[in-house]
Amino acid sequence: MTGEDGDYASVIVPGAAGCLDRGDLDAAGAAFDAADVLLLQLEIPVETSPPRSRWPPRRA
Repeated sequence: MTGEDGDYASVIVPGAAGCLDRGDLDAAGAAFDAADVLLLQLEIPVETSPPRSRWPPRRA
């Protein structure tokens, strides 16, 4: 996001990323399949990240 002055702005919702689970990521499967890069920053629960990181890409 950018503010009215053009500077970067962010919205922070404490604890929101901790609510993600495997079902949320599975629901976004098409976006993951279409992506060229997957960056895991460990802002979501550790037990959620590994299954997605092993998801094979749709294309090589």
